[in-house]
Formats: sequence, C-alpha cells, structure tokens
Amino acid sequence: MKIGILDYGAGNLNSLKNTLRILECEVFITKNKKVLEEVNLIILPGVGAFKEAINNLQKHSLDKFILKMHKKNKPILGICLGMQLLSEGSYEHSFTEGLGILKGTFNKDPSNKYFIGWDSLNILKKDSFFNSFNNNNFYYNHSYVFNGPTDLIIATTTYKAASIIGCNNLIGVQFHPEKSQDSGLLFFQSLLKHLIKID
Repeated sequence: MKIGILDYGAGNLNSLKNTLRILECEVFITKNKKVLEEVNLIILPGVGAFKEAINNLQKHSLDKFILKMHKKNKPILGICLGMQLLSEGSYEHSFTEGLGILKGTFNKDPSNKYFIGWDSLNILKKDSFFNSFNNNNFYYNHSYVFNGPTDLIIATTTYKAASIIGCNNLIGVQFHPEKSQDSGLLFFQSLLKHLIKID
C-alpha cells in the first residue's frame, strides 16, 4: 500500500512516516504531484499555523491539486492542522480561507484553552466503522475547534469538540494518531482498510 504524506512545511512528518511503516506501508514524504497521483492515500499532516500552511500549499499549487484529487475520489486524510485545512477557513489570528472541501470553519475554543493531552472518542454515528473506537483514548494538541454542519461530525471529544469530521473517502481527525500509541496504530490499520477497501 502506498501512502503519500504531503510535504507543505508542516512538522511531525517522520513520526507519521515511522508509524505507517510499522503497518508495512510504502510511505512517501513529498510534494511531487506525479508521485501523489499514484498513491492509495494522501495525508495532510498537521503541525503549524493555518495561514502559513495555506500559503505554502498555494505556493506550489498543491491547493488546486488536492481539490483535483478529491474530485477524482482519491482517499484523503487530514490530521489536526491538516483536518482544519480541509474546511472553509480558520479564525486563527484573523480569518484565512481554507481549501473549502468541507463546509464549516475553525474558531478559537470557547474555553480559551490550548488542549494538550489524551481524551476519549465519543462516536456520534453509531453505524460508522469508527464505532469500534468509541471511548478509545487519543492524543490531542490544538486550540481551535470545528464550527460547521453537524452531519459532518462523526465523533467528538469528552468536551464536545469535533474529533472526527468528513464523509465518504475524505476524513479529518483532530487528534494525532501517530502519537496515540496502540490506539493510533489500530486506528490507522482500520482506516486504511475502510478508505482503500483492502482485505
């Protein structure tokens, strides 16, 4: 299985790569569009500032490329900042437009806290494959939360912030599966089967 980690200047790429290689995936950290067109899954990793990330995507025309791949039904996973980039925009410092693939925006957490640590998933869509991860703990590091259509929210944290959003072959997770130890490995393993339809 080939996984493309989109290299747009976000951090934590090697940690993500190493986790996926445990699952025997062939992993590419790249912004080469030809390479990314051939992978089974594109991942937008997530560490950094929203505006800088969007600017870096635009600089290399990767914003248009992601939209093109989405229209072609290429499976896409956004992690933390990567999840936020899939939305219509973020109010981090000032409003910055996102990729606009998913309706909704990201706003400062009303509690005004920067959440770092572990929390459990509350699966809202009980008929989804994610149901097997209900109450599992995952690692978070963020201070902006999703504000958008409820039908896009697959799971929340214990404090009711969206933890998983998306539909069909487009998924965003606010937590870091690559930092979530055994829960993260199991999540990746199940997600890859779900998105790529492997046995």
